[in-house]
Amino acid sequence: MFAYDWWKADGGQRREYYLSGLTADEVLILDLDMEDGNEPTDYGGLPWVWCLLHAFGGRPGMHGHIDWVG
Repeated sequence: MFAYDWWKADGGQRREYYLSGLTADEVLILDLDMEDGNEPTDYGGLPWVWCLLHAFGGRPGMHGHIDWVG
């Protein structure tokens, strides 16, 4: 959700305020917008995971060797 310009318009202060009440043992942030080559965002020391959603309206469903996942 932090990829939207609204979060960036003030230099990141909105994002910092939004996350300021959380602690590292309460949250894990999933950064789903890394497929655009974005640099990792500073989440105020909170733990985060680089990930991406590959089917924002494209080809929904699971494809590939699903038996390899486990």
